[in-house]
Amino acid sequence: MIEATQDFDIKYCIGTGGYGSVYKAQLPNGRVVALKKFHKLAYTMVVTHKCDVYSFGVVALEVLMGRHPGELLSSLSSSPNQNMMLIDLLDPRLPCLADTMVVQDIALISRIAFACLSSKPKSRPTMHRVSHEFLGRKTPLAKPFHEISISEMRNENIYAVGESEG
Repeated sequence: MIEATQDFDIKYCIGTGGYGSVYKAQLPNGRVVALKKFHKLAYTMVVTHKCDVYSFGVVALEVLMGRHPGELLSSLSSSPNQNMMLIDLLDPRLPCLADTMVVQDIALISRIAFACLSSKPKSRPTMHRVSHEFLGRKTPLAKPFHEISISEMRNENIYAVGESEG
């Protein structure tokens, strides 16, 4: 595991949480796994559905940003009230942001991604809930897209703690 992550190099980090950092590693047999690195140099492979949903949030942000969101995630955990605008972190190669449907989809993906990245694992949605959100009816944005901040996306509180794991 240490070799597959080059001694847990930051370039393999796909997220951090209350119980350590999560790293992506490809084993010699080609299998890709998520690893958690804990204190006291003890390493373990702990993969849970809440870990998976966190990783999904990281990948979703990476697609929207066009790069790994590691720096963003670090800055949000150190200064959560930062008033960064959602539009400022998007990859400029994304399709036309003048299209209402594209904007609604980007807002939905962002809202779900930030819910998946909650620092409290019990507050994260299940993947079942995430898929339900994607399949649900899209509602129009309450304000212009360029006025939506990251803190608003993070504070949506759309997922209840203790929701059905179904």
